[in-house]
Amino acid sequence: MKDPAEFTPIELYRAGFQAQVEKFGVAGVTRFMLLLERGRGNYTEERQEILKAVALAEASARTRKWM
Repeated sequence: MKDPAEFTPIELYRAGFQAQVEKFGVAGVTRFMLLLERGRGNYTEERQEILKAVALAEASARTRKWM
């Protein structure tokens, strides 16, 4: 294995993730990652601002197309 200081960002991410899986298992890593990523900002305010200019029919059509 090469020196971690020489890893590319994706190599470092994969190696770190694998080390966590080996130590905690998949369920433990999932719980750990949920602790780290809580989001930021105010989802409700941001969503209202984004959707303010979109009619309900258009938003519904976009959702059906995405699904």
